Amino acid sequence: MKKSLIIAMCCITVLFAACKKEKPYEKFIGNYNGSALVKGTLSIGSGGTSLTQDIEQTFPMLISLSAGDADNKLVLTYAPEGQEETFTATGTITDDKVVFDPIHIIYEIEGSPVDLTINLNGALAGSIFAMDGTFNGSGNLNIAGQPIPIPFTVTGTVNANLNKLLTE
Repeated sequence: MKKSLIIAMCCITVLFAACKKEKPYEKFIGNYNGSALVKGTLSIGSGGTSLTQDIEQTFPMLISLSAGDADNKLVLTYAPEGQEETFTATGTITDDKVVFDPIHIIYEIEGSPVDLTINLNGALAGSIFAMDGTFNGSGNLNIAGQPIPIPFTVTGTVNANLNKLLTE
């Protein structure tokens, strides 16, 4: 009887260890590298005197995904190349997808502050983290010789396929 009880206890311990469920954020955690494509439109001026210019730029991207404050939360950290500022966003996970909270940035272009909002989503497929989203912003452009700042807006999309870096 004593032997059967010990065997049963061992089996229960093995079953509990084997049934440890992975937390939703665990499969995302790591560093991802690749490039992002930004496409958009810059509109300068207002009313009938506005000018528009299309924007298209590819830039390198290295992000880190780490555990959030709950099992279904993930934290994205991004430090743009050549800049001192680091951006973070918390995301909510559903299956292999993440919806990040909006990122608000005050960015300066030639002495003129731009208020930007970036909305990102992500999806994990194997070792590829695909991100897509939208951005919009506005500001006033100070031009030498112009007594009044000129209002402008920027809108567009961002897409990136990032490869998970192997850890050693």
